Amino acid sequence: MNDLYKVCTNPNDPKDKSLCIEIRDDSPFDGAVVRYTTFKLVEQELTGDDIACQYEYEIEVPPHDIRHEITNEEGKEFEKNLGEWVIEIIQTQMDKHAAADRDINTEKSDT
Repeated sequence: MNDLYKVCTNPNDPKDKSLCIEIRDDSPFDGAVVRYTTFKLVEQELTGDDIACQYEYEIEVPPHDIRHEITNEEGKEFEKNLGEWVIEIIQTQMDKHAAADRDINTEKSDT
């Protein structure tokens, strides 16, 4: 996993099963806890820094420095990172499940 975020539970509702991450990237968003509320993959031709997903999120815990006035560039970078991170988290989970399935479906040879 990436050191710039940590998957966590929702600090405002421990029973919530939504994906939440704590930001740990020394940006103006450092310390914030973000809850992804929706996520879907988008079919499109990718160019440059495009992200092939749409997502929405809520900030459950504000960043450490709430007095910092966030620039448009910082906001764009933050949202780009959120998209990359959710895809990374999903890919990691898919890889774990694929490995577990291979282990379960591997039979010992009788020969």
